[in-house]
Amino acid sequence: WRGLPRFLQYLEAKSLGPLFVIYVPNTWEGLYILSPQHTTIYVDMDHVLCGYDEGFLRQQALHPDLQYPQSQPGMYIGLLPLPDALDTYRWLHDQSSTRVYILSAPSVMNPHSYSEKRLWVERHLGLDIADNLILSSHKGLYRGHYLIDDNIAGIL
Repeated sequence: WRGLPRFLQYLEAKSLGPLFVIYVPNTWEGLYILSPQHTTIYVDMDHVLCGYDEGFLRQQALHPDLQYPQSQPGMYIGLLPLPDALDTYRWLHDQSSTRVYILSAPSVMNPHSYSEKRLWVERHLGLDIADNLILSSHKGLYRGHYLIDDNIAGIL
């Protein structure tokens, strides 16, 4: 598939650390969930679409006495998009051959992360994309062709 290398080149060029792309083959006999005409892609939020580290450091400066500064309201809604990440996501989303979803793990330390991540997507990508947001700590349960993520924890 031709669109995925462009996204990977962007991520590698930004030096975002190790990137894990997992191919999930369609192996269920008799139950064909994935469309043969479309490639299903899941894209993580933190460190892929938005800059988690900068947000974490900002929260840490605001709450230096907290062990988990990411537990405070405002952490996730205040994350900044990574350069070119939104344009690249939109490009993938606009391809007629793809179905693109944002698959992000919520923070168990911050119950506000559920609503803040949803609001972040609406603010930066639009309400139509917010409908493609999936929040789950169990990313390995989702079936698709590709997962673009910076962290393998929660996948396997």
